[in-house]
Amino acid sequence: FTTSGLMAQSTVDGAIGGTVRDPSGAVIPNATVTVRNEGTNQEKSATTDSEGRFRVVQLQPGNYTVSVAAGNFAPFTRPSVVVEVGRVTTIDASLG
Repeated sequence: FTTSGLMAQSTVDGAIGGTVRDPSGAVIPNATVTVRNEGTNQEKSATTDSEGRFRVVQLQPGNYTVSVAAGNFAPFTRPSVVVEVGRVTTIDASLG
């Protein structure tokens, strides 16, 4: 059984990605997305791109709380987001 270098990375961690929008459905660029591992309290952050998209990579498998903040919008928080090995968990956030 052999594993290439590309496969090896995806067999130990996962990622969270998605799109951030306002109540009208318009995308929100430059929003700050923070993910916190509920077991270790380790945090990682990302910023949405010009199309409101984000991806936080190299996350240990487990449960995460995803928080999104941007300008004058109400913050978004979703607990118990499951990250699995080799997968991107999709979370689309709508800020009020």
